[in-house]
Amino acid sequence: MRKILCPRCGTINLEKFVTFPHCAHCGTLLPSQETSVPAGRAWQRPLKPLLWLALLGGATLGLVVAATLFQETPQEVGQVVIYGQLSRATQVGQLMQAQFTVDTLDAPESRAADNLNEVKLRVPRDFFKAFDFVALDPVPDEVTSRGSGRYFSYAVLPRETRLRLTAYARRSGRHRLNIQIYALGRSSGEFRTMITVEQAARQNNAGIKIGR
Repeated sequence: MRKILCPRCGTINLEKFVTFPHCAHCGTLLPSQETSVPAGRAWQRPLKPLLWLALLGGATLGLVVAATLFQETPQEVGQVVIYGQLSRATQVGQLMQAQFTVDTLDAPESRAADNLNEVKLRVPRDFFKAFDFVALDPVPDEVTSRGSGRYFSYAVLPRETRLRLTAYARRSGRHRLNIQIYALGRSSGEFRTMITVEQAARQNNAGIKIGR
């Protein structure tokens, strides 16, 4: 995965961003060559990668709202990152599916190891007041609850692994999904969005009136 430094604002862009080949921060057309970032460099501006939301289909097809979100926390080389695709709108009684990709912002020369170790995905317990957990694929090695979070743990996870979270919507309203990702020896990453759950449409069971 190429990482290109914006010559205008200093943002590090990943090739997988949907804004590519334009900068996710200022829109400048990026150079064609990958940027080699010197070790220990302090970024002049925080990286704000575009976390794009796309339609996954299924039961909520007609309710999907496409949107873009920006990562607000600064990014740095050696950090584990998580970005995702999901439907931002669904109905009570429907399944919500979200797909996340786990990767790192390693400099190109430091990608000898392809695996992340002791990976933990944290989902706030408040999220499960509005959604019932159904499945996470790949299946985690361990699931624990601590404090205000539920942790899905993997002993080893290859870079660029895709995780698919399935949950059952049971409470209407706007609900925050704030996922944090941790890996041994790396700075944590975060993905944040809001999901709107609407009441299921009621079927009209009224009979046909016949005039006199």
